[in-house]
Amino acid sequence: GAAPAACATPPAGLLTQRGLRLRLLLAMIAGAGAVFAFAPFNLFPVALISLGGLVLLLAGEARARSGWWLAWKRSRPASVARSGRLANSARRCCRAPPGSREEDVTGIIDAGLPLAAVLMERHGLNAAELRSLRNGRHLRHSIENPTDFHVAIEELKTHETPLHEWPGGGRPEEADAWAGSPWVKEPRQHVVRPDYFGFYKDGITDAINAMREDLLRPMVAERIRLGGFAPSRLVVSFARSIEIDVRKGGGLVRQRMIAALRHAIIGPRKPKAFQEAVGLWHRRVATLSALRHEHTAERPGWPELCAPWRSACGSHELVVLSSAADLVEEGRLLDHCVGGYYAICRRGDTQILSLRENGKRIATLELTLGPDLGVLALAVGQFKAYRNSTPPAHLHDPLRAFLRDVRNGDHPVNAARLAHYRKKMRDVWDGTWNSEALSLDHARKAFPFYLPLLPRGTPADFDAWCAASGLPAAFDATLAQLDASSR
Repeated sequence: GAAPAACATPPAGLLTQRGLRLRLLLAMIAGAGAVFAFAPFNLFPVALISLGGLVLLLAGEARARSGWWLAWKRSRPASVARSGRLANSARRCCRAPPGSREEDVTGIIDAGLPLAAVLMERHGLNAAELRSLRNGRHLRHSIENPTDFHVAIEELKTHETPLHEWPGGGRPEEADAWAGSPWVKEPRQHVVRPDYFGFYKDGITDAINAMREDLLRPMVAERIRLGGFAPSRLVVSFARSIEIDVRKGGGLVRQRMIAALRHAIIGPRKPKAFQEAVGLWHRRVATLSALRHEHTAERPGWPELCAPWRSACGSHELVVLSSAADLVEEGRLLDHCVGGYYAICRRGDTQILSLRENGKRIATLELTLGPDLGVLALAVGQFKAYRNSTPPAHLHDPLRAFLRDVRNGDHPVNAARLAHYRKKMRDVWDGTWNSEALSLDHARKAFPFYLPLLPRGTPADFDAWCAASGLPAAFDATLAQLDASSR
């Protein structure tokens, strides 16, 4: 449990040869510069060799020092702190501990003072958590990857992740686990931990975005009204995104808000159980929502991008899906969430196509139409097979052939009709998305459809769920902080 020892001894011979290495380094720099500045073209290789030697020299210094620099529970000895330019070069090559580039921490490193206590205080780490980061990076990763673990550690603490669920199980010497961890590779998440996404990232993102629109934004809008918060830039941004600006981490208020969201949405479930719940929610809700709206629309469906396209060999066909019923059938047969794309298809921003092989549905293609209504600019979005899996490689050939025929004009598209429809839907939109938050009445009606996604034992109505989750109090605290920051 006690903090590790303060200092380590640098590699033998590192300091005794410092003067010789420094003189050699300066001579190589001067020689290479002189050749580049004054020599004829045929002597440039000499300069390159000199610069190559410089790189090798710096790399040798970095390797020599990395054994104690990267064991970053310690600070370096004061004698090494005075080792001059090569030390600075090596420090740029070797990643220092999280936060160690800040001025006060750097000063402690340069002075050779104990580092562990400072890092523990700065990041809220205990001795076991700090120990788990020891030798958590390979030297090659430290040099080639410009990021360190600062954000990962901050997010692990913000999401209150138990140590045994940290990369490598919370054990030291787990550089491979850290290098491949979503905590390091993925951006910050405001509702679901990054290690919960797995191979179902698109599905979980869709579910969280839908819940944000149907349940969370109406709740925040009501808290703003009841609390009388001024519509400052920070408050309005939070009301739309349900996210806090994390350039400075968000602090304790963000941690408490994430804890309330986790309790309300995830509960005690592990990643696999939550992913299964998301899959169930997609199959039950996304398609029902599309059908519910289309049954009340004056003119169901939307214009097709083009007529069905068939490959030269006759084996493959791409068919535009132009109604909620089409999306429901495609999602049912391929067991994925294409029904959730109803709103953007109805608005005219997206076209969904079904790729069929010898008459059998085999994959689904998303084409986005771009923001300019006067120009039909197609871009490929998602391309998914059964259960959102990656389509077989050979299916990319008919996809490329279709796009080539469309762009060359060999397969006509309904550009004028689509442009007219999209302009009309901009002027009078009858769909499900709106820049303003939906009402609490809508949230109460939508809530039962989210029960398959929420933890077991969740109250059956929206108001009871709000009270049990603690979300209103967490949102109030967040809004109060943002309101105070805006003054």
